[in-house]
Amino acid sequence: MQISKEHTVARSQSIANDWRSLPGSLHRSLVRRLVQRIVVHADHVDIEINRHQLHAVLSDPELREPVVPRCDPQNVDGYVIKVDASLKRAGQGMRMVVHDAPVAKASSAAPVNLIVKAFEIRNKILNGNGESIEAASERIKVNANYITALLRISFLAPDIVEAILDGRHPVTLTARNFSTKTHLLPRAWSLQRRHLGF
Repeated sequence: MQISKEHTVARSQSIANDWRSLPGSLHRSLVRRLVQRIVVHADHVDIEINRHQLHAVLSDPELREPVVPRCDPQNVDGYVIKVDASLKRAGQGMRMVVHDAPVAKASSAAPVNLIVKAFEIRNKILNGNGESIEAASERIKVNANYITALLRISFLAPDIVEAILDGRHPVTLTARNFSTKTHLLPRAWSLQRRHLGF
């Protein structure tokens, strides 16, 4: 069955608009149905799409979950989407970083929570009576090394703080390595940006 270019574009847009409201099982089914193979290279990822299955999905007025037989990748008529991306270390794990992609909100709220805690601690210490970090740590029941790290965070460049609070920090900046990197955090704001990957 032939489908027009206009119908293909309209159907694709409809699926894209409804994607977030679709059940997870349908997400998995569509990805398994459409994606024949993914090859990760050092500087990009190749995603091979099954052309016949894509045609079937775009022709179907309802998104169903058919049982799709596994087929030999060598015998599939497909095309490859190349995505410029690479794996980057993020804490103890790895994350896929897509290059030149539109800035998206970072999924982790942990760096945001550290910023909030840092300013809370700074305000508590500044509102004290000139006590030491050790005395402040006993008074507010927090480890002195942790307070020191949070105090360094509270003196970050304003644009870095704003980016983190807005969720625009690098995906490689996790709460764990954020705290670790504050030990060597430069005083100059321009060097802070480079040190934290902004």
